[in-house]
Amino acid sequence: MKVAKKILIVFLLLIFIVSLGFLYFRYFSNQPRVFFRQDNTQKGITSEEVPSVFDTEGAPLVKDVDVGVVTGSSERNEVASEFWDIFHVADRQPEDITKVYIRYSIVAVDGEVVRGVRLGASESRILQLKCLPEKTAMFKSLNMEFVSAGFDINKEIKIGDTLFVKCTSETCESVGAECILIRFL
Repeated sequence: MKVAKKILIVFLLLIFIVSLGFLYFRYFSNQPRVFFRQDNTQKGITSEEVPSVFDTEGAPLVKDVDVGVVTGSSERNEVASEFWDIFHVADRQPEDITKVYIRYSIVAVDGEVVRGVRLGASESRILQLKCLPEKTAMFKSLNMEFVSAGFDINKEIKIGDTLFVKCTSETCESVGAECILIRFL
């Protein structure tokens, strides 16, 4: 019985040490280092020198309860207002969105290379996104609520998003400057 207790204590101690190691490397290993000089004064790294996961090269941020933090502005631009009107104008019936925009479901994102499946198609294709930041908007799938406008589409687009675009040709080889991103929750 004494041997079993000792094994259990060693086992629990081992789990405790591994847990502390995990916590240290997961949460505390990236903290700024403080070094002591020979004259016992501290030399630390300032917060400006430590990179952050929220570094967005000075871009404004919008916080949404459902979507999280995204880049862009919380004020609707012209593209966002046009898209909003398709769904939310009470005195008229919404127009057929497929006559205005082409819809792609995003299946792969690798840097600036985006693959999407067009509505009604079965094969994915590479999309050449030439969306201008001032002509972008993001909505969330809950009642097509506006989230953000004026952002770099390549930094915000994710797998599972839906992209509404206006194509510049019949075959939609190249995407126009207007891009609307729908984030499904």
